[in-house]
Parts: sequence; structure tokens; C-alpha cells
Amino acid sequence: MNDGKRCGDAGGMTKGGKPCASEMNLGTTGLCIQHDAARAVERAAVQAAGGKASAVSKRLAKAALPEDCPRAPKNLEDAVHFLSWLSRAVTVGAIDARTAHEAAYALAGFRAAVEKRDLLRKIADLTAELNASKKSHHHPRNA
Repeated sequence: MNDGKRCGDAGGMTKGGKPCASEMNLGTTGLCIQHDAARAVERAAVQAAGGKASAVSKRLAKAALPEDCPRAPKNLEDAVHFLSWLSRAVTVGAIDARTAHEAAYALAGFRAAVEKRDLLRKIADLTAELNASKKSHHHPRNA
């Protein structure tokens, strides 16, 4: 225990000019890690570790899916359902606007890819039909 001592008692001041109220992690000088010039390396290490932990925490929070999130769309009907859910989720605050924007962008790309794939399949089917029709109606010329 520090017996009620605070960093400000040893001269540590906040940016606002008030004595620092920290009672935690006081060094031999009586200053906290933020105000003790002799502990600059230690302070930098703590800040770096905190920054990394914060970034990981933020990334994991963004990656966490709400419980009612639909499965990844496999067809256009699924995409419509997902977009409907997405609209509601952002409106009620279940997901942030940035995530909703990126998801909507991904869904638009998915929709375009599915439509292109289906159109190319239809063209291939019609081409095969046309070629088959040409072969069945082709009569060799008499020479």
C-alpha cells in the first residue's frame, strides 16, 4: 500500500496544471510512470503494449457477429435477406455504420458476381442449344 501518497505529492502535474492524483505504480521518486522521466523506457513499453492490446481488442470487437446475423449468402435470395438484416442491424445499433457500409459493398459485389455467373451460364446453354439446332437442321448438299 502507498499510505495515501499520490504522484502530485512528489510534483507530478496533469496537462491541466493540477497535481496528479495517481496512487498506482509510484516509483522511488514518488512519481507515477507517466510523470517520472527516469522511467521513460518503461513508460514507452507499457504504452506500446497497451496500443497493441487496444488494437487487438478493437479488431475482435468488430469481428464479433451479432447472434442473429444471417449466414453468408449463397444466392441472390440469401443476399436480399442479408441486406434486409443489415439495414435493421445498423438502424438499431447492433453494428456500426462503417461495418454496415463495408458489408453492403461486399453484398453488391456478391450480387454482381452471381448475376454475371448466371448470365454466362445462360449464354453457354443457349449457345449449346443453337449449335445443336444447327446440326439437326443441316442438310448436306447434293453434288
